[in-house]
Parts: sequence; C-alpha cells; structure tokens
Amino acid sequence: MSPTQLYFSANGRIGPRTFWRAIIILVAIQVVVQLVFSLLPVSDGPAASIISWVYQLLLLISYLNVYAKRLHDGGRGAIWFVLCFLGFLVLSTIVVFGAVLTFAPDLVSAFEDLLEAIGAGASGQVEANILNARLLENTFLLFAANIAALFITNFVIGWLVARLPSDPGVNRFGPPEQGGDPDVFN
Repeated sequence: MSPTQLYFSANGRIGPRTFWRAIIILVAIQVVVQLVFSLLPVSDGPAASIISWVYQLLLLISYLNVYAKRLHDGGRGAIWFVLCFLGFLVLSTIVVFGAVLTFAPDLVSAFEDLLEAIGAGASGQVEANILNARLLENTFLLFAANIAALFITNFVIGWLVARLPSDPGVNRFGPPEQGGDPDVFN
C-alpha cells in the first residue's frame, strides 16, 4: 500500500505492524511540527496560523484513516471508530488539563479571570493580555503537555486497536493487507 493510500484513504485494511509503523511516523511528524510552532518565532502572524490549521487537519485525516483501516482489518465499523476517537479526545484532554492544573495554576487563574470579565459584560482586554502573557511564559509546559498527551493517547488507544484480532480472509472492507502481515498479537 502506498503512503498516499495509507494516510489519505479510509479504504482497505492494515495489520498491526503496518498500523504501528504508520502511527510512529505520524507521531514523529507531529512532534517535529509542534516543536517548530511552539518554540520558534515562525508561529506569529496569520500565515503561520493558516499553515498550522492545514497541518493539523492533514494529521487528523491521516490518523483517522490509519485507525479506520486497522479497525476494518477486524471487521469493525463506524461505532468502534467513534469510540476510539472519543477515547482519544477524552484521554488527551485529561492529560493536558492535568498537566496545566498541576504545573501552571497561574494560567488557570488568568483564564478564570478572563471568563469572569466577559461574563460581567466587560471587554476583558486586560485579562486577555494577562492570559496571553501567561501562555507565553508557559510555552514549554504547553508543548510538553501536548506531546505527553500525544504519546499517552496513541499508546493506550493504539495498543487497544492493535490488539484487535484480524479477519484472516476477505471481510466487508476487502481482502487482508497484501504481503500477509501476520497478526502478531494472536
């Protein structure tokens, strides 16, 4: 299967080995790009914001396609996919918020002040400036929290998906992966 088919098409099936190889490549790409956008000054301005959104969208599409193909390998459809995606979102949210609450409580209080100002009908500009300053002070923490969430969620959810047994023959999603990638977990 070509890289384009692997990352940008939901059709087909992949075994556990191909799944892990694809996930490792996606994680590596995401770490490098997040490092660039978090720590280098290229992350300022509207062009960088557009580039960041495009890269996030391409990575999301790639992750979704890889997970979908692995689920297809075991004959599992949309509901399993939704459960994996929700698990990924919940777990990454818990990791990021846990890190922020633990290591940067001043960031949380700045955000609460902004919400209170907006709720009271004020413009919240002063509070927004304070929050932006706190975000800049905690850039490395936010980067580390996002990377931790990325690794933890991909390990937990990926491990569960990779452990699903493969259908040995043709199922409703097509034939098994060419090359006979053996099911290494069963």
